[in-house]
Amino acid sequence: MNKKILTSVIAIAVVSGAAIGGTVAGYLKSASLIGATFTSENMDLNIDSDPSSAGQTWVTSFSAPYSPFQKVKPGSNGEQILDLENAGDVDGKVSIRFEQTDWSSLGDNLVFNIYYDQENDGFSDDTTPIVTGTVGTLLNNTYELGDMAHNSIASVKIEWNVPSTAGNDIMGKSITLNTVFDLNQIP
Repeated sequence: MNKKILTSVIAIAVVSGAAIGGTVAGYLKSASLIGATFTSENMDLNIDSDPSSAGQTWVTSFSAPYSPFQKVKPGSNGEQILDLENAGDVDGKVSIRFEQTDWSSLGDNLVFNIYYDQENDGFSDDTTPIVTGTVGTLLNNTYELGDMAHNSIASVKIEWNVPSTAGNDIMGKSITLNTVFDLNQIP
């Protein structure tokens, strides 16, 4: 008989527990925020595809449409100014690197001086090169040029020269480079 009473008490306890649990669960309320989307600001670096003109045509990359770099010899020099546009919403730091596609001894004798004009005002206050060296020493290294505010234009000037002491081993030689600009977010 005690066994029956014990079994009944256990059954009543289980049923009571389920009833209390169900009652408590009935009082639960929730509220939700659905579809919260987080969007970062964008970075957008462009280069002027026609550096020989007064106007600017912004693209992300271009092939040189002309070659002012032909018939280079000891004593030759020149310069190229390239405009960059930060069309994004984030300030950044501009850097430059050179990647080799074709190589010869000309690269060991071709000297670059690189200037950065953050204000795009004609290099009036930017008279000291940020980077100087032969193309051979500059290859595959990244050089920080300076800050670039969002929605702004800056200029990079690359002066080049072949020292008159270069010698005959560069004659008939050529090199081909890719010039890559990067914009890194300022934390």
